[in-house]
Parts: sequence; C-alpha cells; structure tokens
Amino acid sequence: MPENLPEWLQWLLKIFSLFSKQHKEKSQRVVEYIDQCLLHMHTIMEQDGKKSSEIEYAHTWLKQAYLDLFNTIGNLASPKECDIIRQSIVSARVLYHAIRYGKVEDESTQKDYEERLIRYTKQVYDQVEFRPNSNELFLRELAKDGKSIQESDRTRILNHIKEVCMEDIARIDSLKEVIKTRRVYVVS
Repeated sequence: MPENLPEWLQWLLKIFSLFSKQHKEKSQRVVEYIDQCLLHMHTIMEQDGKKSSEIEYAHTWLKQAYLDLFNTIGNLASPKECDIIRQSIVSARVLYHAIRYGKVEDESTQKDYEERLIRYTKQVYDQVEFRPNSNELFLRELAKDGKSIQESDRTRILNHIKEVCMEDIARIDSLKEVIKTRRVYVVS
C-alpha cells in the first residue's frame, strides 16, 4: 500500500481487503460444493466398478444437498440459480432409484420430483435456463406415476434417464462457471 495515502484511507483499504479475501474464500467453497454435487451425480450415473457404499453415500449427499443448497450457496448465487441447481439434482436421485429398485417409492424423491415437474409445466423458467429434455417423460413415469421398469426395457429407459442427468450436469456446470465469474478480487 502506498505510504503517501492518508491513514484513514489505508485503514479503509485494509478493511476492504479483509472482506474481499473472506468473500473470495467463501466463493471458492461454493464452487467446491457445486463440484461435489457434480461428482456425486457422476457417481450415480457411472456406477460400473463403484462400491455400493460409494453410491449410497452419493445419493444421501445429494438428498441432503437438495435441502441445504439455499443455506450453503444462497448469498453467492441468485435464488433462481439455487433453485435450478436443486431441480437439476433431482434427476440423479430418480436415476439412483431407477437403477437400484426399478421404481421410485421414496416419498421425498417423489415430492421433490413433483416440484421439478411443476417448474416445467408452469414454465417457471425460460427454455434457455431450464429446458425440459424430451426424455423427462421417463422420470415422470417413475417418480410421479409410480411405474416400474420392466426388465426387457431396463437398459433403454435407464439410458434415457441418464441423458436427462447429463443435461442437468451440464446445466449445473454452466451455472458454476457463472458463479465463478462473480469472485471478488483482493485489493492491496
């Protein structure tokens, strides 16, 4: 810091620098949290060779993230961005049940999917922010309509649901990049 600045201005810059560093650290933790969401979604999608405890943990973590997302990243992302991330997490949770049980009987997943479906049907977000995938029908049939996957259709249906998950992962990754650009840089 230049020595020729008035003392009060030097103190002000130090305080601003301290807040800036704290905000940058928090922003980094938020990006890491979103990366964890993406990692767990990938774990559920790509189960081959993974331990069942890993997959269970990923599902449990995503279920909790769905509940905690606003509290964790709420002040660094807009409420709309938080909600889009939350709704995107739901597809991996439905996929978990589809792979594991061939149906969705978990009430919290059904309720959370119902919330996602409302976003689509009421067109809460425009097509750019939260575009419905044509394969959303398969998630709806499992989570809302209570259908089971027949063994003869298992591979085909799971592939359709994975396509929805891949699009949701891309959406979350894109939002993560937007959030990263909001970082505050340290003034020294």
